[in-house]
Amino acid sequence: MTTGTPPSVTLTLVEDEPTNSFIMNPPAMTRQKREDASVKIDAAIVRRARMIAAYRDITIAEYLSELLDKPTAKDYESLKRQICREGEGHE
Repeated sequence: MTTGTPPSVTLTLVEDEPTNSFIMNPPAMTRQKREDASVKIDAAIVRRARMIAAYRDITIAEYLSELLDKPTAKDYESLKRQICREGEGHE
């Protein structure tokens, strides 16, 4: 067994194709709100996310975007406050 970095895949969060043949494309409104990007993510996470998204009849991009939206918004606001506090200390 090899140790080191776990396998990863490049996940392109642009999905015009549904996650399986039974799922229709997401509503146009959902796509218009997102600005999609590519990221590298662990392959095991992608497999689980793909299964969950398929079960929920949404794309993997929609699932991961929904999942990450609130925690990243919270961290971003916290980071902004920290940067402001640090900036105030240097003046």
